[in-house]
Amino acid sequence: MVMENEENQNFYKKFFIKYGIMMAFFAVFFFIAIYSSILSRKAWQNNLKACIEEVLETKYPNEWSLENSIRLESTFSMNSICYEARNRMTGELSKVVTLRGATFYGPFPLVFLVSSENNVTFVGYASVHGKIASQIETKNFSIRVNYWQKRVLEILEGAK
Repeated sequence: MVMENEENQNFYKKFFIKYGIMMAFFAVFFFIAIYSSILSRKAWQNNLKACIEEVLETKYPNEWSLENSIRLESTFSMNSICYEARNRMTGELSKVVTLRGATFYGPFPLVFLVSSENNVTFVGYASVHGKIASQIETKNFSIRVNYWQKRVLEILEGAK
């Protein structure tokens, strides 16, 4: 009887040691994953900002400069980002909204310019170059672009 209790105690002791090691491994793994995503967020935003600036520069050369990002509080905030844009000539402050739009080639970022009078203008697709860019621009994707163009003001209602 005493032997069985000692065997049970040894079994549970070994089980909890192995369980603790496994839990420690998972905790370290999740800590590294979360920490690396937090560190890469700034680089991701800077690269996205550069892509948006490139689209604006292509459509409106030497006219707009991007400034601070604006936090969006809407259901679309996971698929969109907003920046303040200043017109270099007039000093007018506008907003640039980028969101993911569906195309035949998959989802691509759509870039919209929203003036201070809430006029929404489609600027172009970010990060699209070469043959795909020319095909997307020549194909009639206006239905999808028009849909998002109408929704941009709703998305901006929750901007902070």
